[in-house]
Amino acid sequence: MNTKPIWTGLVTAYGSKFLILLTLVSTLIVGCGGQNDSGSETAPTVSAKPVSPTKTSNESAKSKVLKVAIIRLSSPDFGSEALDKDIEAGIKQSMTPHLKYVMMNYDAKGDINAISDLIDKSLSEGADVIATLLDTTTDILVKKKINKPIVFAMANQPIAMGLGKSDTVHEPNITGAYLPHHLTLTVEIARGSLPKATKMAVLFDPTNSLSVIHKDALLKCNWADVESVVTEYQQNQNWSKLMGELKAKNVSAILLTNGLGSQSQVVINEAEKVKLPIFGTLSRQAEQGAIFTREPGLRWTGFEVGRRLGRIINGEEVAKIPFVEGDHYVTVVNTEAAKRIGVTILPAIMRDIKDVGGKSFVGATEQ
Repeated sequence: MNTKPIWTGLVTAYGSKFLILLTLVSTLIVGCGGQNDSGSETAPTVSAKPVSPTKTSNESAKSKVLKVAIIRLSSPDFGSEALDKDIEAGIKQSMTPHLKYVMMNYDAKGDINAISDLIDKSLSEGADVIATLLDTTTDILVKKKINKPIVFAMANQPIAMGLGKSDTVHEPNITGAYLPHHLTLTVEIARGSLPKATKMAVLFDPTNSLSVIHKDALLKCNWADVESVVTEYQQNQNWSKLMGELKAKNVSAILLTNGLGSQSQVVINEAEKVKLPIFGTLSRQAEQGAIFTREPGLRWTGFEVGRRLGRIINGEEVAKIPFVEGDHYVTVVNTEAAKRIGVTILPAIMRDIKDVGGKSFVGATEQ
């Protein structure tokens, strides 16, 4: 039996041409980097050039579930926060249908000191984007300098907080919705409600940057012939003494700024004792005895936060998503407190507002 290898016969038949062909095939096989006997592969390299998405990578992107962390303080002393349903309505309007997300709520249950830890927890649990719904929680988040997309809602001035140069030129990982202080018209409404006033005090905390920003914004409003009495307070303030001093200066009203927190109740109580009306910033303060307050409309802020979250889920660059300014406020008054002090709230504003006593005013008609 002939046991010669088959290639021996081929060499005999075709001579050197077959040897050249055999050499080329061997070279190609070695050059392709095939697997060795153990089945191990060479380490992959990273290309410096972007690779065009393939059908497989597109399918992978579609299947990724983006984790959206909502950081909540849940304290009426700091302000009301947008509802999940309004945020989700905004997301669904802006998000491409085939993409997926999951909303994760982190609730501090009123403890401002827990916010930082909740942010850290959301990151450890894989948050892809973080949303805050108050100026206080936003301030804590941005100061942590995290490298994640941030979406905010707040009643403050983001430019004054150092978040950008304008609504379109801002920090590359931050966007959001805000309602500026001057659009509350609090100064103008206080003047109209107190036509004989010559002085009104602006109460602020010099150690709280958000309170300082609020104070500065109010001072730029239209004071006309009324003098603004800028008044500092401390964390251990003797409120009874301070209210007596303001009354002695012929101050006719007090305008609150952000940052009072749980102190607002004692401030309002002491002001009422000397018949000084309070114009506040939160619905909670109207319940406590402030005669007039303007708070951001939650439906608008929630929807605008959601729209920005939806665009981020779509893969849009945060730096290209502008801040949006709004003028959607909820006006809450306390007519009983106003009567006790002897003040008539400007009749022109008595429409589309709520009274803590259960009354509502639509088109200047009591309902």
